[in-house]
Amino acid sequence: MKALWFISLLFSYSMRALEVVEVYYNPAHDQLEIDVAYEGGCVEHRFELRLENCAKSYTENLGSVNVCDGRLVDASAVLDTCHRMVHRKLKVLLETLSKEARPVLVGFENQMVLIPKQS
Repeated sequence: MKALWFISLLFSYSMRALEVVEVYYNPAHDQLEIDVAYEGGCVEHRFELRLENCAKSYTENLGSVNVCDGRLVDASAVLDTCHRMVHRKLKVLLETLSKEARPVLVGFENQMVLIPKQS
């Protein structure tokens, strides 16, 4: 019974809520700036941006664009037992995003952000 309780406890701690509050593109630094809120606060968390389910689409204003789902993943692999709501601004450099992949229209839950073609 203790083992079942321990597994349940680990599962509940790994399912912390992570909410993307706001996301926008900063052209001066070619980066996404993402305001997040999550439960924790005892340890430092490291987040990764993943672009998934990408598909080409045609728009009147931009022509051909990649449309992707944006998913923010807590990649810290730590057990944070604190319950305080933490608010942070993440900065994701987009230098690794190839020129061919741009422009990209990325959806985060109910928000969309455009990562334009580099000049």
